[in-house]
Order: sequence, then structure tokens, then C-alpha cells
Amino acid sequence: MEKFHSIKDIASLLGLHVSTVWRYVQDGRLPAFKIGGFTYRITDKALQRFIADSQYVEVAAK
Repeated sequence: MEKFHSIKDIASLLGLHVSTVWRYVQDGRLPAFKIGGFTYRITDKALQRFIADSQYVEVAAK
């Protein structure tokens, strides 16, 4: 079964501000799907690909 993350969960996991993760979703750097209103979910697979990209890992480490 696929695991899903909220934008808030990812921000907490990566040490980023929610608005930063939201911007990544909006510009397509972090694929997400809308489940209603302003509620989005990111698959665990998409999150792992995002983390594997060293450019974003460096941003999260700051």
C-alpha cells in the first residue's frame, strides 16, 4: 500500500517551511495530487525521488 504525505508533514521531515514545500509543489519540483480544496498529498515514492536530488537536500540541510 502506497504511503502519502501532507505538505505540512514533508516540511517537518525536511526541516523546511510549509510555504517552501508548497512552492515546490506549485512549480512542479515535487509532484503532488489534489484531494479537495487546498489539500494535496505527495506519494512516498515522489518524496524519495525529491530527496535523492542533491540540489534539494542541500536546501533542506540549511
